[in-house]
Amino acid sequence: MKQKAIFILKSRRPKDPQVKAFGDAIDVVEELIGKFVRSVYTRSSVAVHVADSKEEAKKVRDYVALVLGELLEVKE
Repeated sequence: MKQKAIFILKSRRPKDPQVKAFGDAIDVVEELIGKFVRSVYTRSSVAVHVADSKEEAKKVRDYVALVLGELLEVKE
């Protein structure tokens, strides 16, 4: 995704500092979203392999719905 975004930006002939700032912003977003998705995956994995409560399953479902909603830009 970062490579695509920078390619599109460069086609608009920005100044080098603009490209660097844009790339840095993408890095931050990817890192934060990646950490969140990994934590939801870890929590889901543990809940699946260990008998857990129905409430925990609902919380995991809500987290997954939130992640997918944000990634796919789908709002309820």
